[in-house]
Amino acid sequence: MHLTHKLVKGNWVICKTKNIVHIWPQSSPLCNEDEWKEYCQVKVILHVKYRSLQQLRESDSVSWSSIYYQYLDVINNDPVDLFGLPIDNEEEIPDEES
Repeated sequence: MHLTHKLVKGNWVICKTKNIVHIWPQSSPLCNEDEWKEYCQVKVILHVKYRSLQQLRESDSVSWSSIYYQYLDVINNDPVDLFGLPIDNEEEIPDEES
């Protein structure tokens, strides 16, 4: 449906051209899990202003989690946050069905 229609003011209308749907895989926000490095990398890239990745990382030896914690105030103060805050353990994950 998203290829041929778009939502305009609450109504689906036919598009003149086909739309491209971007799907962004979401990394786990659980701290110290396998995807934590990827979560930190995405959060930094989306929320921190930089001119190049080389400038941001300074060297390949700097981890994404270190950069994430360095810019934590900037990341948390951005009003547009697709991934939300990190979670320390699985018990904190809200139940989406209730």
